[in-house]
Amino acid sequence: MPNTPLPTFGNFELAGIAVLVAALGLWIIYRFLDKLPRPKSKRLTVGHELRLIKLNTLIIFAALFSASWDIWWHRAVGRDSLWELPHIFMYSLATIGIALGIYIWRHTREKLWKKMVLALMIVPLSAPFDNFWHIVFGVEDLSRPISLSWSPPHMALDIAVILVLACLLKALYRHHKVKDQTFFGTLIFGALYVQATFLVMPFHPTEGWGQVWGFWGAGLLASVYIFVLLMAQRWSKSGVAAIMTSIFGLLLMMTAYGKETAPQILLMPHDRGPNWIYLFAYIGTAAFLDYTRFTHNLWARGALAGGIWSLILFGSSSRFFAPEFQYGWPEIIIATVSGLIGGWLAVVLYDYIEKRRR
Repeated sequence: MPNTPLPTFGNFELAGIAVLVAALGLWIIYRFLDKLPRPKSKRLTVGHELRLIKLNTLIIFAALFSASWDIWWHRAVGRDSLWELPHIFMYSLATIGIALGIYIWRHTREKLWKKMVLALMIVPLSAPFDNFWHIVFGVEDLSRPISLSWSPPHMALDIAVILVLACLLKALYRHHKVKDQTFFGTLIFGALYVQATFLVMPFHPTEGWGQVWGFWGAGLLASVYIFVLLMAQRWSKSGVAAIMTSIFGLLLMMTAYGKETAPQILLMPHDRGPNWIYLFAYIGTAAFLDYTRFTHNLWARGALAGGIWSLILFGSSSRFFAPEFQYGWPEIIIATVSGLIGGWLAVVLYDYIEKRRR
C-alpha cells in the first residue's frame, strides 16, 4: 500500500511565495540584528553567559528530541497534519533558541552568536521549503534513505543544526569548566553524531532500499561514529566521554525507532534489528575507546573500534530480518573489514585536524 501523502498547503505558486516571504522575513531579522540597541546595563557576566549557553544547549537538544519523535510519529501514526505535536514542540523550541541567541548577541555583540542565530533561523524556514518541495516532487519514500537524507529541505535543516551545535560547542569550551564540558559537551557531540549520521544514511547497508555502496557502506558510517567519539575525547577531560556521547546519541536515535507502523506507511521489514543490538554495538565500542584512551597506538584503536562496531551491528542483525532479506558471512566480513578501514580513516581525519591545531 502506498504512503499516505504528507499534507501540503496551496499550489506551486502559493507555496513558492510562502518560501520567499519566510526567507525575506528571516533575512530582515538577521539584517537588523546589528541595529539592535545595546542595553544600558553592563555586558553579561561570565557566569551568566555560561548559564545561558547551557540553557540554549538543552533547548536545542530538546528540539532534536522532538525531531526524533517526529520521525517515530510519521512511521507509527502516519502523515496526518503540519500541526502535530512533534512539529509544534520542534518549531517552538527552535524559536525560543533564536530569541535566546539574539538576547546573548545583543549583550555581547560576539559574531559567534550572530552566526548561530542565522543557522537556527533556517529551521523554521525549512517548513515552507519542505512544503514547496513536496508539491513539486511529491512525498519522499520512507523506505529509501536517499530521498529522506538528500532532499534539499532535509539537508538544509540538518546542516543548519550541525552549525548551531558547533557554535554552542565553541561557546561552551572557551569557559574551561570541566564539569560542564563533561555533561554538556558530550551532549552536543551526541547530537552532532546523530545529525552527521543522517547525512550519510544512504550508505547504510540495511536501512531500507537504495543503498549507495552495499555492505561496504558500513565503513563510512563507522568512520563518522569513531571520528565523533575521538573528538569528544579530545574536547572532554572525562574518562567516559565516548560512552556519554554514545548514550546521548542513542537517546535521540531510539526515540525515532519503533516497531509500530501505521497501515498506510510502506517500510521494508529488514531495515533494523532489535534495539539491544544497537546498545551492544555503540556502548561496547565506546567502552573500548574509553578504556584504551591513554594508549599510544591511536591508529590501532580507531581501526579496531570501527571493526567492533560493524561486527556487532551487522554480524547480529540479519537473523532478526525477514527470511528473504537475511544475509550471510560474506556480507558480514565485508561490513567488518569496511568498518576497520572506516575507523582507520577516522583517525586520519582526526590526526589531520590535530596537526592543523598545533
